[in-house]
Amino acid sequence: MTVLVPGPLDPETHQRLEAVADLESPGLASVYRISDASLRRGLDRGMTGEEIQAFFAAHGEVPQTLEFHIGDVAKRHGTLRSGPALSYLRSEDPALLQIALKAAPLRLLAPTVAVSQLPVHDLLERLRDHGLSPAAEDESGASLTVAPEPATLPTPTARRATASPDIAKAMRTLRDDAAPSTPSLDVVHAAARTARPITIGYADKNGNEKKRTVTPLTVAGGQIDARAADGSTIRFPLHRITSVTLEP
Repeated sequence: MTVLVPGPLDPETHQRLEAVADLESPGLASVYRISDASLRRGLDRGMTGEEIQAFFAAHGEVPQTLEFHIGDVAKRHGTLRSGPALSYLRSEDPALLQIALKAAPLRLLAPTVAVSQLPVHDLLERLRDHGLSPAAEDESGASLTVAPEPATLPTPTARRATASPDIAKAMRTLRDDAAPSTPSLDVVHAAARTARPITIGYADKNGNEKKRTVTPLTVAGGQIDARAADGSTIRFPLHRITSVTLEP
């Protein structure tokens, strides 16, 4: 399913739209595509299915098929859960596992299984300190001897010679010119909102400096989409832009 966006969006609306839809065709009337993957992206970023539906409803009539689509993806989202763990603890006796929960930092996943952020050796030692008798096992359930983690020393680094003033100045210049400054991007955003032309200085793929007068449409994904005088859409990567000037 696609969404037609006539004209530039304010930054907040643009950000929320890009959280749940993918830009398919930039231009004066941009086209965004809504898919399972784009909706899951919005849910992963903390939005609920109701919030996604409310966002679309605030900007137009929501087709029933889109409501069903959002509801279906939201219903299935998170039915499988994943997270980090350094060790686990299991027991056929749920009461014994409850005692272990009070002795070490564990999170109960089921009546007979818990996980911890402690390494296996540290978890075993903590439980033994509280009078319990745990044993380590490998992935097949066979008994395993666990040694403490070896101490590691930081890798020595070679001393670097101090750069000469000229080299240091050149490196600062390269870093400063790597991408347009925040004020330059502010000019682009302002011009996009008012459909005002700007002149963009940029380096082409051969490193040649060029300038182009265009009307910006969107700034997203590390690039500027703009309309040329002949009506065509031109895309400028931000890292190639060297200057931005607002035209009268």
